Amino acid sequence: MESMINNAFGFTGNNMNEPDVPMNGEEIFNEEHTEKPNEDYAKFYELIEDGKEPLYEGCTKYSKLSFLLRLYHIKCLYRMTDKAIGMVLELLKDAFEDAKIPVSFYEAKKTINKLGHNYTKIHACPNDCMLYFGEHDEGLQECKKCNTSRWKDNNKKKQPGKILRYFPLKPRLQRLFMCSKTTESMRWHSLGGNQDGLMRHPRDS
Repeated sequence: MESMINNAFGFTGNNMNEPDVPMNGEEIFNEEHTEKPNEDYAKFYELIEDGKEPLYEGCTKYSKLSFLLRLYHIKCLYRMTDKAIGMVLELLKDAFEDAKIPVSFYEAKKTINKLGHNYTKIHACPNDCMLYFGEHDEGLQECKKCNTSRWKDNNKKKQPGKILRYFPLKPRLQRLFMCSKTTESMRWHSLGGNQDGLMRHPRDS
């Protein structure tokens, strides 16, 4: 777990086993740090603590974090809905009251999102004409092209007719460069092998 968290945040040094490292992430900052590193360090230490905390007293196989990630992996592999995984969490919490299990999927996602693999929801026209995105379009209620309502019909709550899930590329590339297991492969096109000027791979062009 510690190795995974270190790689996710690009930290190769400090962890919870080293001396003189405070348990509370907020205590390690000084005036020279900016707000963004402060947030990253706080998330880092919260995840480290979750990764060290046993799922229940006496458990050595799973930590609070590793169990949650394993469950989330199963959700993704078998395309379980948020509602379904939420009901599973409620059942597990009811059956194992002493286990460190989130009471809802909403609470579980708060922990998972700290790893930085979030996505952005952008409302879209149900007929795929446009995205409700940007300074001039995000406040519109109807499509500029086909005049279709932005919202689902006959619904008390305003729910978008269609949603685009945008996975930002930049932070994911940063993770690949920061992770010790993938950084060598990511830099291969620049540092690897062929130096004789002959073209054997697209990178040689």
